[in-house]
Amino acid sequence: MDIKWVALAYNIPGGSSKSRVYVWRKLRDMGAEYFKSGVAILPQTGENIQRFRQLLRSIEEAGGSGTLVELRFLEEQAEQRMVQQFDEQARSGYGRVIAHGLELFRPERPAPAGQKELRRLERELRQAHENDYFGSGLTGELRRGLDLLMRSAGESIHAFEDTLREILDK
Repeated sequence: MDIKWVALAYNIPGGSSKSRVYVWRKLRDMGAEYFKSGVAILPQTGENIQRFRQLLRSIEEAGGSGTLVELRFLEEQAEQRMVQQFDEQARSGYGRVIAHGLELFRPERPAPAGQKELRRLERELRQAHENDYFGSGLTGELRRGLDLLMRSAGESIHAFEDTLREILDK
């Protein structure tokens, strides 16, 4: 495979649970996986390096420390397992979007989905797509689920439908 990876090794002082939660949420939002405890990795792209640099600054501002490094797996099986972790994370993200969307658009729901809910669902879908680093999370089953979601949504949400179609067509 020989994928280039960027890793953020970090340490946050023990008494700083607020900072620890902040870092964990940022890493989750980026779609990072943990290589080892305190070492998060992402496929190496200019954007991911920049995102890790910004997070490293936040860690240092909170009194922690960290280092950015390029990582390369020497064992193909280990790298394949890491790619599988990213793929599982992507499928899970799409699955959450489908479940949330179907709940918003179920026929027996007392009120139709509002703009705020639709924008949140659209953000969740974009994030799931952005975190699908290897393009393999959107399997046939998930595509069918997103198609079902689109049909359930009906005519009232053209903007969300356009976003969904754009992602499905990639």
